[in-house]
Amino acid sequence: MGMQLELFKALRSVKIDSTDAEKVVEELEGHIAMKVTEANAPLIAELRATREAISREVERTKWYFSTAIVIAGLVIAITNALN
Repeated sequence: MGMQLELFKALRSVKIDSTDAEKVVEELEGHIAMKVTEANAPLIAELRATREAISREVERTKWYFSTAIVIAGLVIAITNALN
């Protein structure tokens, strides 16, 4: 909020009408928000892709772990059956 207030005060100090000064501040805020959103878009896309990759790896790891448990159970069952 500090930057907006300082800009508003600066505009008012050079005799810009308060309504016009407020419009300038609002337009600048909108422009900054748009540029930040544009700048963050690739980062957000990368985060989403990373999250999806991690999710796939977690699912694969769960499958491996489940398979290992089943195999271990089979080995134990066969060993007990043979004894």
